[in-house]
Amino acid sequence: MLAETPLLETTLERELATLAVGRRYGKVVEVVGTMLKVAGVQVSLGEVCELRQRDGTLLQRAEVVGFSRDLALLAPFGELIGLSRETRVIGLGRPLAVPVGPALLGRVLDGLGEPSDGQGAIAC
Repeated sequence: MLAETPLLETTLERELATLAVGRRYGKVVEVVGTMLKVAGVQVSLGEVCELRQRDGTLLQRAEVVGFSRDLALLAPFGELIGLSRETRVIGLGRPLAVPVGPALLGRVLDGLGEPSDGQGAIAC
């Protein structure tokens, strides 16, 4: 049964690839400097994407900064270590956003709007 899993996964990926409506995921096909070229994902300019290993582990986030023919051009928010042709790209359907409200007062955030003061998530 375990030996059939890769075949099943390949078959499912092939079938899903035929569904062109609202595809929210794709794959890295090329890395040029710090720019990623991604195929198979329908995203919008400014949209945030997650870059994940094949097992689902989050590697990085990136922003859609352009298009070239049928490829989306992404600028990652951090290092490219660990990225490969197997890296999956998932469009989140939204731009980068920071929660705003009274709970934000006195908190320290990093450049991506994530808390870096050790006080946990911000509930705004």
